[in-house]
Amino acid sequence: MGWFNIFKKSNSQNGSSLNQPNENVSIPEDVFIEKDFNPSELNLMTSLKGLDKIYYFLEQDFETKGFNDAIQCPEIEYKNNAIDLIKKQLNTLIFEAFDYYESEMCKIDAMINILERNGLIDTLTKAKVNKTTIEKKLDRLKEIQSTLEDMEKGFAAKAFMAYELGFKRAINNDALKSIQKINVNLSEQ
Repeated sequence: MGWFNIFKKSNSQNGSSLNQPNENVSIPEDVFIEKDFNPSELNLMTSLKGLDKIYYFLEQDFETKGFNDAIQCPEIEYKNNAIDLIKKQLNTLIFEAFDYYESEMCKIDAMINILERNGLIDTLTKAKVNKTTIEKKLDRLKEIQSTLEDMEKGFAAKAFMAYELGFKRAINNDALKSIQKINVNLSEQ
């Protein structure tokens, strides 16, 4: 006799059986399915490299995120931690971009050396143009990194300000609702 048979016998003695299906239980769709999730966005984020990935990150709707966060947890410390998280995520993307461009620079330098030895002038010119483009992108990354801490004028200032604006808007909205409730209660008395 197996373990499952023991349970089956004890339940059948009580008048119920495990083989009989229970009544239809209605489970809301949103419990298992996230409607806001878009798999194509995930694929896009993983396929982007360098500055493109940073720009894509900064195009998020940080105002709505701040608003939703304030509704869930309207504490200033939470807001500060969320802004700090945005900075750290952006910093991680900057380091990834540096790694990517430095790796590409090494590949191009090796290609340039090979092309110079073989005398392929046309292809060498294209490789040097690519190297110049990557150097400009590395300079742009250094500029972004140096302004990251400046929340009012830096490269990511829009993201920080949008998050804070959404957060304040939710708190203001909540305060207005509370005041309206108080006014309604006072007028009823």
